[in-house]
Amino acid sequence: MLTESKARKALRQILDSVELPRLTKKDEKVFLARLERHFPNLLSKLHDLYGGHYDFFFHAQKLVVLLATNFASRKRKWKI
Repeated sequence: MLTESKARKALRQILDSVELPRLTKKDEKVFLARLERHFPNLLSKLHDLYGGHYDFFFHAQKLVVLLATNFASRKRKWKI
């Protein structure tokens, strides 16, 4: 089982290792706050299913980039 502290550590490692799309300061703040809130639960569920796969961390990185890319392309009213 993946603990919340390990999930938060993984998120820090992911954010340090990927290049996110450009976001305004406000959008970045909102995105990171939501990501920090929901990522431990998301990663824990993914880890339960795929944690034994050798490329799990790679897919977690791709997921974070995909989430940021889709957040960046949202209309302003859906970012709040």
